[in-house]
Amino acid sequence: MAFKFGLTNIFFQGNKISFDLAGYSNVLVCRISKSGIAEARWKNVITADLYVEGAEDDQVQVKKHAQVIATLLSFALDSHCCLTSMQEIGNDYSTRNLPSRGSFIQLNPVIDADDSDALKVFLSTSYSGYNELHETRSLNVVIELFNLAENNEQPIELRLATIFILLENLKATYATQKKYHRDNATYYKTLKDKGNRKKGLGFKKILREMFSCIGMKGETLSDLNSVVILRNDIIHTALSEKLFDEQYKIYTDCRNLIAEYILRLLSFKGSFNLYNGKGIKKKTIE
Repeated sequence: MAFKFGLTNIFFQGNKISFDLAGYSNVLVCRISKSGIAEARWKNVITADLYVEGAEDDQVQVKKHAQVIATLLSFALDSHCCLTSMQEIGNDYSTRNLPSRGSFIQLNPVIDADDSDALKVFLSTSYSGYNELHETRSLNVVIELFNLAENNEQPIELRLATIFILLENLKATYATQKKYHRDNATYYKTLKDKGNRKKGLGFKKILREMFSCIGMKGETLSDLNSVVILRNDIIHTALSEKLFDEQYKIYTDCRNLIAEYILRLLSFKGSFNLYNGKGIKKKTIE
């Protein structure tokens, strides 16, 4: 069987990307040009098609496959990529419209939208990692929050609050995966440690451990103190006395930390864009 899925809210250069994944032959076709992006931002229109061939599974499994690709594209291209239609090719009566929402953002994509080869590598290397971890680490929620924070019509405090909730989610799923024991807002590695404040793991300690476990060390984690201080200000008072530029710097640092963490978690190898680097400043994961 072969299926065609309509995707909304994404753009990539090169018109067509072909790749084999999970036993399927996949082709992504971009429907719009850069000149059409402005219109797409304000309308929930199909901007790309995904063709999936060689499918022996039922429609439910194929749809799950397409949903994973859409979610990964949401993260890579920093936009709300949604499945908006599904059709069995050769069956004109099988077209179904799927509920979709979100908006076209794509201002600071993690993976270059102008580099179709890089996007292909990202999808090919991250797919199995996502399927393995998406439930235990709530990756669909993480990616949703990652994009929700990019609503620049919100005050910076709300954007930061969304990022801090995202970090809390990553912290909680990491601690659960490690089978740590929770007591209010503190985690302990063993039950006998409960109540021993010196052995308690708070927000910063778990984040540092979580990042370090996948190779993020040294300068990468040097600004966690300022992240935690601002997080406490905003979570407890909804305001901060820091200037906008100082808050935005921390927001930028957090997005870079989160992007690198997710990429490493998915076993991605290659270069990704640093936030607000205009596609010029990159970092390589080896």
